Amino acid sequence: MITLEELESSTAQKGYRGSIKDFPGADPLKDVEVLRKAMKGFGTDENAIIELLGARSIKQRVALIAAYKTTYGKDLIKDLKSEISGDFEDLVLAMLKTPTLLDASELREAIKVGWTIVSIAIIFPVHECVSTKNATCLSEYGKKLEDAIISDTSGHFRRLLVSLCQVALTMLCLHCNMLTS
Repeated sequence: MITLEELESSTAQKGYRGSIKDFPGADPLKDVEVLRKAMKGFGTDENAIIELLGARSIKQRVALIAAYKTTYGKDLIKDLKSEISGDFEDLVLAMLKTPTLLDASELREAIKVGWTIVSIAIIFPVHECVSTKNATCLSEYGKKLEDAIISDTSGHFRRLLVSLCQVALTMLCLHCNMLTS
């Protein structure tokens, strides 16, 4: 079993502090042991959670959910929610989501707190998640993203956003066609 000290020393020595590159030799089964140990007993070892998740790539963090379920028969997300709270909980749960799921949930939260569709269209990169936005917009507003932009804006700004939406859809279609060819 890997200890927190071993994790910290290997992370510090090899310089894998970011989460862009895969952590070499990461083992999801050992990682979930570290997480379980951090949540077990009185209190939660938040530093262990930070050190572990901060040293793993998105792909490696997402794999922890299935490994935890397989190893302990429990839901990692539910266990984390029962142990941590506030901004730290939001951060940890966000780190365990795929990029598409994170975009969709952040978009949903933005809509909940009253952001207009214009604010959302500007903040979220249209060309990267137009299909997610269209699906979320359709479920939340009952209309397509482009229709929501049209009803929320006017003039040159409306024309600009509609044009961006069209370019993004074209890029998405071209990308999908290249993948299927």
